[in-house]
Amino acid sequence: MYDGTVITSSEGVRQGDPLGPLFFSLAIRATLQQLQQQLQRTTNYNRPPPIILAYLDDIYIISGQEITLRELEDYLKDAPITLNTDKTKTQSLAAARTTGIKTLGSFIGSTLQKASFLASKIQDLQVVLDRLKALPKQHALLLLRASTSTLLRHLPRTISAQGLFAEFRDIDIRLLETVKYLQGSGDSRALDQDLVALPTRLGGLGIPLYAETAQLAFQNSQAIADITLQRILPPKLFWRLPRAPSPTPSETRKDELEGNIDEDTEEDTLDQDQDQNQDYTQKQHHTQDQHNAQEQALDRGRSRSRANQQPQPSLPFLLSQDPQQQPLFPPEHRQIDPTSTGPARTIYRAAIDKLNRARLVRVQQKLSLQQENVRLENSAFLGRRWLLAMPTSQPLRLSDMDIAAALSIRLLTSPEDSQDICRHCDRAYTFAHEDACRARTRQTIVKHNKICQALTTALQTIPENKVTLEPQGDYRGIRTDIRIDNPKGTTYLDVSVISLGKETARKDPNNTLSATEKAKKLKYQNLGRAFRPFILSQGGLLGKETSQTYKEFQKSLTPSTSEWLDKYISTTLVRLRARNWLGYGID
Repeated sequence: MYDGTVITSSEGVRQGDPLGPLFFSLAIRATLQQLQQQLQRTTNYNRPPPIILAYLDDIYIISGQEITLRELEDYLKDAPITLNTDKTKTQSLAAARTTGIKTLGSFIGSTLQKASFLASKIQDLQVVLDRLKALPKQHALLLLRASTSTLLRHLPRTISAQGLFAEFRDIDIRLLETVKYLQGSGDSRALDQDLVALPTRLGGLGIPLYAETAQLAFQNSQAIADITLQRILPPKLFWRLPRAPSPTPSETRKDELEGNIDEDTEEDTLDQDQDQNQDYTQKQHHTQDQHNAQEQALDRGRSRSRANQQPQPSLPFLLSQDPQQQPLFPPEHRQIDPTSTGPARTIYRAAIDKLNRARLVRVQQKLSLQQENVRLENSAFLGRRWLLAMPTSQPLRLSDMDIAAALSIRLLTSPEDSQDICRHCDRAYTFAHEDACRARTRQTIVKHNKICQALTTALQTIPENKVTLEPQGDYRGIRTDIRIDNPKGTTYLDVSVISLGKETARKDPNNTLSATEKAKKLKYQNLGRAFRPFILSQGGLLGKETSQTYKEFQKSLTPSTSEWLDKYISTTLVRLRARNWLGYGID
């Protein structure tokens, strides 16, 4: 280590452990500082001083004069490390301008060079996407959402999207094609791309679009880099960097800063169901109108080419200047908080949330009433938890046909062509009619019994609880599904799984669920406050009182038991609904 401490390999970290590069960067720090001093002493006075840039175990030297590998070995002959010449190379700036530079998994070069680099990365991604097709569809969907779709997510953060929209759009198309393969459909519909990109909490699949978020991601990375450089460099030197001003909280409205967190960092909880599906039509357009007005006010005859811009000094030139010279601090820079990257991240999340809100409005405008009800079910907590279920046990496994049907339901696709009359039950055919079709085996009793058994199993894990399934009824023979006895008293539960597509359903699905809860309470009014209805739709949307009851259960259970209960109920509902969608039980 830099202080002389020796750590033997037997005491180190395992191969591939991210702590390995971290410890290496700490150990080599003193060596790099000495190398920097040696290079400065041997640099001609009319040349800018060399710069050593190190990120963990990736080290780059930028120098105004050539440094050969032999010279570098001589500089490091007394260092506690040995230079691996096979993994070290030198490149002139003239050659770099022609070929570009691959660094840290990204690329530095012209737009054409970056487009070529992206094309090669897209081909590598396609190889991985093709391999997913050999897996069971549940495994493939899990990997696609959590891993494969994010393999190139670092590139928009490190490569400017200007001139590369077609390449990022190509990534989105390939991801959509993979989703359609898992769905078992070769037809692409107008809503598919929006529903795939829409966050799961809003009823989508939660795979953000590269082309749409690329510029935002790059600007966010620039802002965070500015804040990081402000910590590292002397203040009077930092302000001379040829960078655009970092965004500040003052540039973003308060309501945007208080917006929802983007899908990548959001914790999935039941509390999010309460306000996620409001109509966003009247939000967001104020800022858009201002932007349009500004665009119209621009002088369209003025060229925006870089030829009209003042040339910016290079980083080596800036570092060679006198750091004591007082620079002019731009007013917008003075507002940067040097202690936190939080404001930049918050602005990025607010911008992503605005995109999702706008997408939701765009989707809602194209949906029928029945499709909107299904989207609400897909956005519900228990309507989306199956997407995170690991198939480690039989109850959490979904067949390929189940996944194909479940994705069709999530993408709001009808199993049959448009028709007026259902050929199975001779009733009016509307979207999601299969959930209420009397000619189909809807397995209502199976759903009811499995949910009751799951609730009983989970609640029995609480030591003070005594849980009875289908307890003895009163003198009228009316009995509930579950009875819970503990020191706090007795609670009765009665479970019902209803269809929001039935003829008697109301336009607002929440009103349908509330009406069913009231009917249950009226039926068991002799039990008083000890009775609680447990009402949910076939897609996992909970009634208002049921939601409060379920939250209390979640708080009383251990995290692992609560997670198991969520995913078990969600997977059971989507499996039975998918099989009903496929037409199981039709004569």
